Amino acid sequence: MPTSLGEHHRFGIAVVGGVLVALASIVSIAALKGFAIPYVWIALVWASVMLCGWVLVPRAKTAWISLTVLLSVLAALEGFFWASEHWVFKDIRSEGTFTWASDPLLGYTAPKGVALTEAKYYRGKKLYDVVYTMDANGLRIASPNVQGYGAATPCILFFGDAYTYGWGLNDQDTLPYRVAVKLKEKYRVYNMSFLTHGPQQMLAILEHNLVSKETRCTPGDVKYVIYSATPDQVRKAAGLREIDHLHGPRYVLAADGSVKYRGQFGEDPSRVEKLRAQLEKSFLYRSLVGGNAIYYRRYNDADVALYLAIVKAARARVKTLYPDAQFHVFVWGNDAVHLDKSGSLSKKLIGGLEAMEDDLKVHRVNDILPGSDTDDPAYFLGRFSLHPNAAANDRLAEYVANVIVKH
Repeated sequence: MPTSLGEHHRFGIAVVGGVLVALASIVSIAALKGFAIPYVWIALVWASVMLCGWVLVPRAKTAWISLTVLLSVLAALEGFFWASEHWVFKDIRSEGTFTWASDPLLGYTAPKGVALTEAKYYRGKKLYDVVYTMDANGLRIASPNVQGYGAATPCILFFGDAYTYGWGLNDQDTLPYRVAVKLKEKYRVYNMSFLTHGPQQMLAILEHNLVSKETRCTPGDVKYVIYSATPDQVRKAAGLREIDHLHGPRYVLAADGSVKYRGQFGEDPSRVEKLRAQLEKSFLYRSLVGGNAIYYRRYNDADVALYLAIVKAARARVKTLYPDAQFHVFVWGNDAVHLDKSGSLSKKLIGGLEAMEDDLKVHRVNDILPGSDTDDPAYFLGRFSLHPNAAANDRLAEYVANVIVKH
């Protein structure tokens, strides 16, 4: 126990300092677990501790002030990068009942057997107001004739992300639905896609034979599998999107170039992955490694290789399951998230897929919709929803009917 005035003073400073450090640590942990901008709070609370240190131990004034300034600057930078990423969306407002359902295999899907509504506004101006009708299996309806097909009617399966799902479009304006109409409903058309999906969900659906569970197609019925590829999906397959990183099928690239299923993203992370997951909550860190509010980091060549291997595995699975089916890939060259302004990812995506043309057929969307690679507004919903509009899907459906199916 302290026996002199000086010792009592030092003991008191140590106790106060210990309490401050403990409180700051608790706030930091809480911020990482549940705060929207955790590192702003972490930097500010530790800056406050440094200021208190200046009061408690004034002889180390220079060190305390330097640390306070440093932490304050980091908090300001963190706040700046957060605000710069979110500022563009400040005038966007959504209404409706649209929601996602958690799925133990696919990560996220739509609820089953419901009609969901969504309206989006920009500065009070309506961008769209639509209905998403989901069947009993959670697939968006893709034909005006939902139940009336004969058992022997051939099938077309569509895979992809929000482009194929038809985000911002009514049911009858999606690509699968327009194809069913163009083909005079002589094919059963199924929309197997969802907003967050990438090639990993397509492969998981095929590997777990969900098509037979969610459609009435037998292996001999499936004649065409059509997959819409976007540069965005390279990052989805690598788990770089925040929502994919938290939940979704994870495939890894093996030494022989094949892919192996490794459960869900976020399961059993290594120590390095745990540390990186905490760092990726920092908007300043993301800006340094090439990420943004949606993505943790910029893609790399390993991500491209993984993506292409997943598509190749999906094609091989289609051959096994549906020996009579053709596998076609629509390749979109635009990148709505603008992390590929140079177009290098689009070129790698197209080049890698075209190298597989012995196993699949590649169709460049820009050849069908000239200008789509540069986000021509004639083909997209608008600045804040760079997804295909009804006119684009109708022209693509004409191409499917006349060139692919040769109806």
